[in-house]
Amino acid sequence: MNIIAKILEVLFPDTCVGCGMRGALLCGECRRKIGPSPAPMHPFITSVFAYQDFRIKRLVKILKYRNARRVSAIFAPALAGALTEFAGEEHLFLGGRPILLVPIPLSKKRQRSRGYNQSELLAQEALKLLPGDRFVLDAGMLKKILETKPQADIKNRRARLANLGDCYQVAEGGRGRGGAVVLIDDVTTTGATLLAARKALRAAGYAKVHALTVAH
Repeated sequence: MNIIAKILEVLFPDTCVGCGMRGALLCGECRRKIGPSPAPMHPFITSVFAYQDFRIKRLVKILKYRNARRVSAIFAPALAGALTEFAGEEHLFLGGRPILLVPIPLSKKRQRSRGYNQSELLAQEALKLLPGDRFVLDAGMLKKILETKPQADIKNRRARLANLGDCYQVAEGGRGRGGAVVLIDDVTTTGATLLAARKALRAAGYAKVHALTVAH
């Protein structure tokens, strides 16, 4: 942390998005009140928290749009727990190969504008809490090759699916490697983004593609 960040932290300490208590973006009491996610539409997707909880909505918003990258560390323990459970179920079928964590990519334009990919931050923070030989982060495997309208601006499920089309592509170096993949993203609603990414990965030779999100 640089000196300017330290000064800002002292002058403007974090306050809890739930109750306003100073000292953290999410206090322990509010964390305990957050409910689990309802089951997503598609069985290959697992989500941790309920997006309808106002605390989760606020945290996701400041992670994506207010440069609060540290929010990813708040979500990391829950994501790591879900990944650990998944790894236990998959262990016998992997033949010693690690599980690849693949963040949902942004388009080049949006990445430049935001300065970071929140899904990659989430994967990085979760990986810090996981056994090093069981998971590998591959942030460059999947690329977004088309600029699309933000999914949050589209309410109709069919329109969401049509909006994405074949916008994702697997990098040449990632084709045909096989193994299990877990897509990482912040929020899923209709599942259109994850379906499009899964389609690209399956076409490139990945038969086992799962997805994990912070919220649904």
